[in-house]
Amino acid sequence: MADIDIEFLSFKICYKCNLEQPLISFTKNRTKKDGLNLECKKCSSVRSLAWKKDNPQRARANDRINQAKRLEHGLCRSCSNTLMPNHNRMCEKHWYIQAADTAMGKGTTINGAKLREKMVRQNYMCPYTGEKLVPGVNAHLDHIYPRHRFPELEGEMDNLEWVSETVNLAKQVMTKDEFISFCSLIVSRYKAKPS
Repeated sequence: MADIDIEFLSFKICYKCNLEQPLISFTKNRTKKDGLNLECKKCSSVRSLAWKKDNPQRARANDRINQAKRLEHGLCRSCSNTLMPNHNRMCEKHWYIQAADTAMGKGTTINGAKLREKMVRQNYMCPYTGEKLVPGVNAHLDHIYPRHRFPELEGEMDNLEWVSETVNLAKQVMTKDEFISFCSLIVSRYKAKPS
């Protein structure tokens, strides 16, 4: 059988689901004549998830081994992307996903992307101090209405803003308005104090 030139092939049939799909639906595999796996990404994912469900301990052990290998090579622990310049365990994408998980309890790719957009809209600047925010260094997510007092707003994207680490630590369980009033009180007290 002659070698197949992948450039002239635009579709392939998955041996598992028997559907004709575009080549982008298959992962690369150099051992195959056409350079692609026999099963599509979707079927491969289903098979992989089923194996993980049937073998949870081995799956966790494999995940830990793979994370350690990626970190050894200076890659994100969750994927093969390069690490953020200011972080020793994650790429930018996964840093935002972890921030979404911590602040909202919903660490999804979509929420991570929305939080990154929010950072860009804020021009990487703390709304309270004007400090430059650096992801992985001093950028923290703050709940405008604290989740301890307003638990119903915990997962709301509109209730979050990026602030400096110092502001986040000082604000604690105050709302934005309460914190601004508190800061104003401090400033007015020191302005009134004779030198």
